[in-house]
Amino acid sequence: MSQRMFMIERIAYQPEPHRADQFKVLGSTGNVYTVTIGSTPDCDCPDCEKGNSPCKHIIFVFLKVLKVSIGSPIWYQKGITPAELNSVYAGAPAEPSASVSVNSRVRDTYFKATGKEPPAEPAQGGSGGKRIAAIGEDCPVCYDEMTQKDEDMKKLVYDESLGGCGRPLHDQCFRMWAATAKKQHKDVTCVWCRSPWAGSAGASQGKGKGASKTGVSYSSMGYMNMAHAAGISPRRDTSTYYHGRGHRYDDD
Repeated sequence: MSQRMFMIERIAYQPEPHRADQFKVLGSTGNVYTVTIGSTPDCDCPDCEKGNSPCKHIIFVFLKVLKVSIGSPIWYQKGITPAELNSVYAGAPAEPSASVSVNSRVRDTYFKATGKEPPAEPAQGGSGGKRIAAIGEDCPVCYDEMTQKDEDMKKLVYDESLGGCGRPLHDQCFRMWAATAKKQHKDVTCVWCRSPWAGSAGASQGKGKGASKTGVSYSSMGYMNMAHAAGISPRRDTSTYYHGRGHRYDDD
């Protein structure tokens, strides 16, 4: 799967003997979708609601979260028997790997926006939010060395966007970089890798209502959008997509 997606939350939706769990999935442009894995796998995205099942969000949950083998027919079936469903959940890891989970900052933003209490123990950060040590390296803006003292005095900021590089620079240098971008009406990005900067107002301009102070907005179709909080772009270049007959929804 070429488009990055992440799991935010897993909910025990329906108990045995007709078990069904729900998964809140962060799409590649920040929309949050609900995938239900039960006797009839379902998703509330526009693609699935048009009858195009399994959609990419269902496939993501089966293959990346529940770790169903790509050689199994279960993940692309319209319906699943109780025995097949039991085998899926019995073989799934207790917790998803860090590479498919949002980091704790994005997760906490989601729980705050939905009015839910976050789990007592913070989930491990996913591939977004990792920090790469760079003590002794030069800042990419001022070219002065980034020191341990800078780190101890919290004078470094890190790229904590989902899928970002995790590398730091001086906080003051970043502020100047961000101010320049905003004056030019450009998105604020990481100096190192050019990923949209997590939490930056400039990183979430696009469709739907603007992000609130919580970093959460709502798309024109009513979906929660966390592009601002996650540091990902709500826009996608679809110029190379095939749009033949029965083309699918591209906005997530």
